[in-house]
Amino acid sequence: MARISKPINDAAVKLADQEFYRKHPERKLKPLTSSPDDAHLRHEWLGMYKDHGGSVAPEVPVVAGCRKTTLAACMKSDRKPLEVYVYVVQMEGGDPWGHVGLILQQRDGTYIRYSQQAVNSNLHGTDRLQYFLSDQETVVKERHGSDAKKLAVGGHLIRIPTEHPEQVQRAANLYIADHSHYNALTNNCAEFANHALNGAQDIAIPPVPFPKPYFFLLQRLYPDCVVQ
Repeated sequence: MARISKPINDAAVKLADQEFYRKHPERKLKPLTSSPDDAHLRHEWLGMYKDHGGSVAPEVPVVAGCRKTTLAACMKSDRKPLEVYVYVVQMEGGDPWGHVGLILQQRDGTYIRYSQQAVNSNLHGTDRLQYFLSDQETVVKERHGSDAKKLAVGGHLIRIPTEHPEQVQRAANLYIADHSHYNALTNNCAEFANHALNGAQDIAIPPVPFPKPYFFLLQRLYPDCVVQ
């Protein structure tokens, strides 16, 4: 999927917004989301942004050469880049959606597991509407370890074949700083993981708003990169 190139052209953003909402008054200034339902509208907005002088990065193939027989062959780089993983676990209590997060290798060889969730993840009844109304604060928990597999204990793990792990780390840090409130559709654990991964210039993964389906998408895109 094409996306804005940095630095962002603020003037082009403003003009694109004005043109877009003039053309789509039915949205009543409602912001676009990362939902697949808004994909065609995001594409349309990017075209307007480009027409007003903004720079749009070209589309990058979703599958970055990960059709080889081994994970080592998947990583076609002599630089031995730091490892980037996505994990999925089944939450307690019959959770149908699961939970995804990132595990990023650090320069000292250790790993950090990033897990985003709402501060209160156990709401019931009508209180669950808070998940969709952005009424809850977001917390990103970090767990440090020396083994990526152990950090994903009880779940499944897939390595993402990027040669720019430092860009994923930077995107994760910026996302954490800029997104203070949880939303089940636009700022959940899957959106956090996908936004960070797409921060790498050789990765372009479509957004899927739910954890398990998102991990299944990664398995289809990178079938030879599943670790456990």
